[in-house]
This record gives sequence, C-alpha cells and structure tokens, in this order.
Amino acid sequence: MLALLVAGCQRESSNLETRRRAAQDVENRRQSTKEVEVDTTSLVTPVGGDSLIGTARGLGGEATLRSECAACHEGVHKAPLGRAPEVSLTCLGCHDTSHQVEQSFYAGLVRGARIHPDTMFVTRVSCAGCHNDSTFAAPHGPQRLAAMDRMCTSCHGRRFSGMLARWRTGVEWRSRAVAGYVSQAAGDARLAGDAARSRVRGARQAVDLLQLAGPVHNVRGADQLFRAALDSTASAYARAGVAAPARPALGPSPATNGCVSCHYGVETARKTVFDESFDHATHLVRSAVACKECHSNYNYFAGGGTSSPSVDRDVDARHGKTTLTKASCESCHHAPTTKVECTACHATDARLKQPIRVTMALTLQPEKAPRSRAVAFQHSQHEKTTCAQCHTTPGAVKEVSSCASCHADHHKEKASGCAQCHGNTMLADHKMDTHYKCVSCHVRETVARLLPDRAFCLSCHVKQVTHEPGRECAPCHLRQSPTEVRRRILAAPVTPPGKR
Repeated sequence: MLALLVAGCQRESSNLETRRRAAQDVENRRQSTKEVEVDTTSLVTPVGGDSLIGTARGLGGEATLRSECAACHEGVHKAPLGRAPEVSLTCLGCHDTSHQVEQSFYAGLVRGARIHPDTMFVTRVSCAGCHNDSTFAAPHGPQRLAAMDRMCTSCHGRRFSGMLARWRTGVEWRSRAVAGYVSQAAGDARLAGDAARSRVRGARQAVDLLQLAGPVHNVRGADQLFRAALDSTASAYARAGVAAPARPALGPSPATNGCVSCHYGVETARKTVFDESFDHATHLVRSAVACKECHSNYNYFAGGGTSSPSVDRDVDARHGKTTLTKASCESCHHAPTTKVECTACHATDARLKQPIRVTMALTLQPEKAPRSRAVAFQHSQHEKTTCAQCHTTPGAVKEVSSCASCHADHHKEKASGCAQCHGNTMLADHKMDTHYKCVSCHVRETVARLLPDRAFCLSCHVKQVTHEPGRECAPCHLRQSPTEVRRRILAAPVTPPGKR
C-alpha cells in the first residue's frame, strides 16, 4: 500500500509540473492577445486542469482529492476498471484533464477563435463559486436548477432569480438552430471543394466545442461562436459559388447589446400587454426592435456606470422599467408604411368570431319611434371586404366607417328584403293593411327604392318559399303587380306625427 501511495505521489508531482507549464503557456497567449489581463491560474488551478481538484489538493492531499471528486461522482467506480497500467489511488491519475474544456471556455481560451471570457471569470469567480455542496446535494433536474438559481440570487439579489433559466433557454434554441444550419451544409453535395469543406468543418468544430463546454459557462463567448459558425458556413457556400440557405436569425448580440448580456434568453418570454399577446421573439429576433424602444435605458446601479464594485451600491429602480404605451405600439404596428397584413396578427383573434353590437341610427317618421337600434355585426359575413375599408384609421378599432359607407344601396330594387337585416321579430307588429302604410313610418325616399317582388316578400314569409315557385306574390295576394304596389304605397297619405 505504501509503495502505491509513493508511486501515486510521484506521478502527481510530474503531472503538476506539466500543468504548471501548460498554465504558463496559456497565460503567455493571453498576454500576447492583450484582451483581458487577469491572473487565470488563481481562478482555474491550473487553467488546463480542474479548479475543484486543485482546491482539494491545496486542502490536504490524496484523501481530500478523492472526497472532492466524490462530491459529484460518488460511487462512479464501484468495481475495478483495469484500464490503467498501474493502480492509482487518486481520480486525477486517470482524469488529469477533467473539466479542461469547460474551464478554458469559461476563461475565453478557444483555439482558433478570439472570444470574450465570461464576466464572472473576469471578476474572479471560480468554478466552486457556483458548483459547490449546496448545488451538488440537489438531485439532477429541476431541483438542481433551483439550487443553482439560489446561488445566483445569494450574490446578486432576488432580481436575478430566473436569469440562469433564461440563459439556458437562450443558448438551447440557438444551439439547435446553428447545429441544424451547419448539419445542412455538411450534407450538401454542392460544397465539395476543399476550401468550402474546411469552412464547414470549422463551423462543426465550434458546434461540437459548445456542446462539450456548455454554452451557459460563457454566454457571451457562446454567442460569438454561434455567429462565427454561421459566418463560416455562409463562407463555405460563397467559396463553392452557390447561394446559401437563409441563415437562422439569432437576435441581438450580447457583445453589442448591453441589455442582452444580462437578459440573454428574454426573447422567449411572452406576456400580455394592453390585453394583447406580446412575443419578445417577434420584436427582438425577427424585427430587431431595440430594447430602449420599450424599456428605460437607465443603468442597473444608481448614479450610472457599472465599473465600480457592486458592494453597498443602490440599484436604480428605473432600470429596465417598461415605458411602452398603447400609442407607441400603434405607431409601429399601424404606421402608414406598415405593409403587414392585418390577418398576420389577427387571424386567430377571438373577437373576430363573436358578434359585435353596432348602434345604427334610424330615421322613422313617428314622433315616438326609436331613433336607433343595435345590430349584430359579423366579421364572417364581410370576409370579401378588406379591413382597411372599415378600419380607415389603423389601430383605432372603435373608429370605423359607418355601415352606410358600404351598404348605401341596401334599399335598392332587387333587395333581398327587410327581414334579412331586421330579423323576423317585426312580423308581430305588421298586419295585412300595413303592407300599404310603409311611408307612415319609413322615409319616402327609402320606400321608393324598394320593389315588393317575390324576393322581398319571402324575406318575411319564409315558409312560402316553395309556394308557386317562379311566380310573383303581389298579383295573387294584392291583385297588383309589384310596381303597382310600390306606386300605391308611395301615394298613401302621411299622417302628421301629432295625430297618430
């Protein structure tokens, strides 16, 4: 047993020296790029190794090292593996590069690409700052995500609750979109040249790296790689001399949009604004609407600026507040230059399926006659009419054209009848002699445009639709032709309103 321990320690010393040299090489590369000058070895111990394992080594050697690994990988090797030429009592004996990809990506160290280090790396947050006993103790899945969320809010405050989940959602849908675009190019036979294929390989390497490293470890850097993969794929098509398929829209970049650098993934949020469904993806990703168009542009900390430490600094309550008004929505969605069809937004609007009560003015003769009545307006009966014919002021739903603007001739000859618009309830108030007294209630000019032909009669007498088909009603029932009936109606005297 002692011999095994000695051999293990000797290998550990050799591995440690190798990792120290690797860390120094990485630091030299960092200095040469002159991007961010920070002591990387103090956060990732070393950068090419594992910070958790490095922490354990500093706390007490072999036993601590094994227990630290077991915090995540408890019981992972219940039986001898027999894979190594020598037996090792330390996990690092076989896993000396464990978590190297994640940590390098966290530090912004990606071979062949210049990406930003994660903000928490720059502010000297180690891996153990998020991955510790409180998060490992929670079962994998929603409970662990909740534990990670508590870790975020323990440092940043309750306003940051849910931010990690949004980040995960933001990188997940972008990962799928970019991977699908790159895979499509990889299977495209037109990209056969070496120059085109090399660019597709570069894009696939970026996608594979993100899958291994976990985009959420460096959201800003991940977004850079997403866009670099799309650029490389588009370049492959250009090299091959063929048109590239439409690339997926990724929305604003956190490298240039300060809001998205924190609120990455907000494009998947949906809300109800002014009783309308509001989709962030439509505005941020597909329409590229700037955040400040709807939200205040105040800095997170009161007094402006974000460079000072956040300790004891007050948060500006105005930061990110919604400044959107209904008028500002209308200014975009119903602007004169907007070419979007109304049905693009209102195709499934429930209001289009329900009858709308419209008040119509009446011009009846009797003094005590009603001056208005409610009509049930149905959009389904006006499908052949364009929205702009009635909604002449875009967005102003209540400011619509009157029915008379379209139905000015609804009393003309060959009209289908009164009941079609006025309903059959009027039959209870109409008797036989009422047929000749239309002008006693209705305006003479209106009556003059009506012809009491078969179609007009059947609008009330619907049960007689099969009675003597093809023949007029008036010659038998009124002993006059429809034209003579109209002439008699118009000749009827009008009783003054006060003598009724």
